[in-house]
Amino acid sequence: MGSYQKYDTDHKATNELISYSPFGLLDAKLLWNGGKYIVFAEANNLLNHTYYDLGNIPQPGFWFKAGASWRVDL
Repeated sequence: MGSYQKYDTDHKATNELISYSPFGLLDAKLLWNGGKYIVFAEANNLLNHTYYDLGNIPQPGFWFKAGASWRVDL
């Protein structure tokens, strides 16, 4: 896992290491392949869980993306 350095309100290190809490995410993806066409939809963090990456950086909550591609044979 990992940990981060805790700082006080004056931005001074307290020499206290805080361990990251474990977490789980729920993601889903649908994909349709129609030969020359591919269509997809993807949702991440379906439960909108708040969690932090290394460096104590907050990560995005729920997000959704969709798209399509078309294969051109030249």
